[in-house]
Amino acid sequence: MTGRKSTRSAPGEVRTLDMAIFIILVLVVAALGGSSRFDMVQGPPLQLGAWIILGVLVATAARPLAAKPLLFLALAYCGWLALTLIPLPHGVWTMLPGREDIAQLEEALGLSFARPLSLDPQRTLNALGLMAIPLAGILAVSRLGERAVITVLTACVALAVLSATLAFIQQATGQLYLYAITNDGKPVGIFANTNHHAVFVVIGLAIAAWLFDTLKLWPKGFSGFAAVLLFLSALTSTSRGGFLCLLVALAFIAWLAPRRVLGEERRQRLGLTPRRLALVAAGGGAIAVALLLPLLSSVPAIDRIVGADPLQDRRFEILPHTLAMARDFLPFGVGIGAFEDVYYAYELPQNLRPEYVNMAHNDIAQLLAEGGIVMAGFVIAVIVLAIRRARARLGAEDANTQDSGFIGLATAILAILVVASAFDYPLRTAIHQLSATMLLTLLWMPPLPRPRHLR
Repeated sequence: MTGRKSTRSAPGEVRTLDMAIFIILVLVVAALGGSSRFDMVQGPPLQLGAWIILGVLVATAARPLAAKPLLFLALAYCGWLALTLIPLPHGVWTMLPGREDIAQLEEALGLSFARPLSLDPQRTLNALGLMAIPLAGILAVSRLGERAVITVLTACVALAVLSATLAFIQQATGQLYLYAITNDGKPVGIFANTNHHAVFVVIGLAIAAWLFDTLKLWPKGFSGFAAVLLFLSALTSTSRGGFLCLLVALAFIAWLAPRRVLGEERRQRLGLTPRRLALVAAGGGAIAVALLLPLLSSVPAIDRIVGADPLQDRRFEILPHTLAMARDFLPFGVGIGAFEDVYYAYELPQNLRPEYVNMAHNDIAQLLAEGGIVMAGFVIAVIVLAIRRARARLGAEDANTQDSGFIGLATAILAILVVASAFDYPLRTAIHQLSATMLLTLLWMPPLPRPRHLR
């Protein structure tokens, strides 16, 4: 008796369809997701493409999902965004913190409208639409199986190399900018903002360094070339936040170096635990930067850091108003994406300038203002999930040097994103959202197969 042939892959295999979907997702987001603005012409096709890809992923699922806790958390966040769009009775809405002035005005005019919790429903709806990207990222990576680590990391490095190459061309010619509203005259690569490009290049540098330390054969040569190119791109960037992130990446590379030179057995004899290696790397990096600072004065980002008055930076003018907004609208915030509209009520006359403010340039404070305690809870939940998964991976019976190195890479990327988010808003772009989600999903995926890839 004959039956239908199974379409399921063997445990170590990846279906051609799964790899094709992953590649298409990366290409679509790379081509259209480099801006954080909700009103860019690339926005509608980006969301449409992401939802189509997500639908295909759901319809063609063929293996158990690895990162279920992460997916459930992302779905819970989508549910929260949807709740903030449901119109509330006027009496309930006016009782929410921060609505007192509007309530008094409407009472005087005899108005009683039902409104959603978000003060800018259109932008919150846009944020909900963009959630198709991280959801698709989780599902796409989960279907790559044992190939997930090498595939995702190589894709991130390749995109960083593409962005760096395009940035060099932009610096040389002043052409090839992909977005109508962008940092003209500055290296932005596949992004609209030079800060977001610099952070992505630095993350690519950290990944390339780990790949070079871990792999052999052709990926090793590619990652070595990429690391040099990305380091040069980071140095020539005008982003001050990007330079601070570069220091984090260099500290991670300094942590990797003795692991490679000394070997695991010799490190154990010398008592060089990962924590001690991290302290040595941080201290050595700080000393090296202090000694080399005079030689690095020609680096654009350093010149901006040394020559600028921090108190005149627009970020420090915006921060107190952002924190005041967060305080006034606790515990739910003003709504994801509503910062720009509400900020005008807090901006003082002496702070007015020709350019407008559309972001707080401190995404940590802005997320608290927009999402309140609920948003803080989601962020903490993601971090706790990642830490628990990292501890479980390191505590496994088959854990090895590769696992500790990968957890070190994950820690470095988290530190880079925290530093970057304290000065800007990289995770507001679809490219950073997808890459961060994919890298986070790797914590639930199998490590690299030792026989073919490791020394």
